[in-house]
Amino acid sequence: MKRSLRFLIAFLILTISLALLLWGFWPTRRETRVTPIQPSDMTLPTPSSFFLDPEPGLWSLA
Repeated sequence: MKRSLRFLIAFLILTISLALLLWGFWPTRRETRVTPIQPSDMTLPTPSSFFLDPEPGLWSLA
């Protein structure tokens, strides 16, 4: 009785895992999303905006 139960559970696990494997390799639906981008959004930041300008009083040792 135990042996047949183990075979049944093993067969169920094998069937479920093969079904999930086939589902994972199933080709996905092709879809295209169009997002409008304004030309003003495509500008790069200026190099001077990368540098922080700390207050001069905080860094003085005097």
